[in-house]
Amino acid sequence: MSDQARETYYALLTEYAAQQEELALVQAADLGRSLMSQGVPPEEVADIHQSCVERLGTHQPDLTLEKVAPLLALPLYEMLMAYGIAFREQMAYREKRQRANLEAVTEQSSDLVMITNTHGQLEYVNRAFLDTTGYRLEECIGHTPGELVGSGREPVAFYQELWETIKNGGAWHGQVADRKKSGELFVLDSSIFPLRDFNGLITQFVSISRNVTQRVELERSVQEKTQRLEGIATLAAGINHDLNNLLGMIMGYTDLLKADPSGDSAMANLHQIGVAAERGRALAAKTLAFTRQDDGHSEETIVPGEMIHEVASLLQVTAGHVIKITVRDESVDEAVRMQASQLHQLLMNLGINAIQSMAQEGGDLLITTEVVDHLPAFLNPMHQEGEFVLIRVRDSGPGINPDNLRKVFDPFYTTKQDSGGTGLGLSVVRTIIDRCDGRIDVSSVQNEFTEFRVYLPIAVSEHSEETEGPLPGKLPESDKHSKTVLHVDDEKAVLDLVAQQLAKRGIDIVSLESPWDALLEIHKHPERYCALITDLQMNGMDGVEMVERIYKLGRTLPVVLCTGNPAAIDSERAAAAGIKNIMHKPIDIHGLADLLKSWMEAEPEDVSGD
Repeated sequence: MSDQARETYYALLTEYAAQQEELALVQAADLGRSLMSQGVPPEEVADIHQSCVERLGTHQPDLTLEKVAPLLALPLYEMLMAYGIAFREQMAYREKRQRANLEAVTEQSSDLVMITNTHGQLEYVNRAFLDTTGYRLEECIGHTPGELVGSGREPVAFYQELWETIKNGGAWHGQVADRKKSGELFVLDSSIFPLRDFNGLITQFVSISRNVTQRVELERSVQEKTQRLEGIATLAAGINHDLNNLLGMIMGYTDLLKADPSGDSAMANLHQIGVAAERGRALAAKTLAFTRQDDGHSEETIVPGEMIHEVASLLQVTAGHVIKITVRDESVDEAVRMQASQLHQLLMNLGINAIQSMAQEGGDLLITTEVVDHLPAFLNPMHQEGEFVLIRVRDSGPGINPDNLRKVFDPFYTTKQDSGGTGLGLSVVRTIIDRCDGRIDVSSVQNEFTEFRVYLPIAVSEHSEETEGPLPGKLPESDKHSKTVLHVDDEKAVLDLVAQQLAKRGIDIVSLESPWDALLEIHKHPERYCALITDLQMNGMDGVEMVERIYKLGRTLPVVLCTGNPAAIDSERAAAAGIKNIMHKPIDIHGLADLLKSWMEAEPEDVSGD
């Protein structure tokens, strides 16, 4: 037998072992029969066959010709056919076992597995996918993942890039925000890749994803805190400048008063001290609003236009005189539903970025609001309906080049390495907007402008019937003529100051330093007082607990809760205690006096602490 015939025979068996093509086995049998017809002994052909089988290595079957031939007593080419059938069955059994093992692995895996056809329609999902999304198997097969779990958070271009990658044979990896059947959002870290047939054609797509929602939330929390610190550092210089100016005014006018306390300019000097103190109080309140932490359940209905004016004044402190900040509010009284501090941080981040981009040459920062009745199509793949407040933040800075523009929302991406930027500002902005189901877009022309557009869903009005029963703070009939106010604070200087200020406005006030003394006073004289002013944080008992104890005594009073640390207030607990009026220190004495007088002048049934 020639070497060429041997190699041909081996090649045919190799082809059969690799692809299980029966034609190759038939050709091998024909070759063996041809060799024997040329006078090659069958034993030699059988030996050649055995040596070729051994050369197959890992594909070498368990059934050899020596085992098959005595049983079948067939001519060599027929034995080869019998061998091929046995080999094919063995390969089918091995493939069946592998498929069963693979199915067991995917069904028991905690990762979400999806297999689609080339049109993106689901052909298989594993148990983890069903458990995570809340769908049943029959609800999934035949639908696309986008139809089932698409959240619409990613723009159309995002999905177009994904499909282009996998349709061209590449693998895609990234994070996607999806939505469960219940509507709850979750984040998947996904790998998507194509499957091919023996001819190299793509037949299916496979997605293997891990639910990383908790990890992402933790990372976002760290990012927000880090970015908040970065923002505070940016504001510090401007705030320090303004505070020093205000303190200088107070100290200077105080010196003038000491030198001539009864002079003609004394009242004017006092007025200037009051103006400086009021500006300092307002600046402290704005700074505190930026730095305060969320309590996790402080979502509320907010009118963005009102907060934009507040943020603009704080940004002007940082911007100085080389940057002009203008606000145009056309959203009127339209409100959105989100956490107040997060809207504040969103606006501050966009504003600070704009100011930093114009720091060298100066320029204009324009913040506008308007109402739109739909989202741009490229931001709305899920066809979300409803009205939105559109906030535009536009600066006249150097702009952003196209390569960087695609990356501005990526975590830790920054073009400000020299100035120590962390690259978290815009990533945090996008996170905040995602949480309230909003959208954000950016456009820029180099050396002309950069504009960020934020779309926030307008809050839907909710009407709920108020529960019947006495309102907290309603005065008993016997207190109809009560005019005395009880003030509780463990700082004596504060008590003395407020007492003098209210006395000058015709309000009778009793001051106590201890919440325990206040409880005893209410117990002894339950009908003496028409209202209560209390500090939040006091030694031995906080103001909310004191109010709760007073109500347990059967006494209800309109309450003003005062605090120098708004972040320490548990708003739900305060509301449950019937506290509806909260004032930040330093106290606005004019507002406090007006509120107290309105209670005193109202009929008892009209007094509810509002």
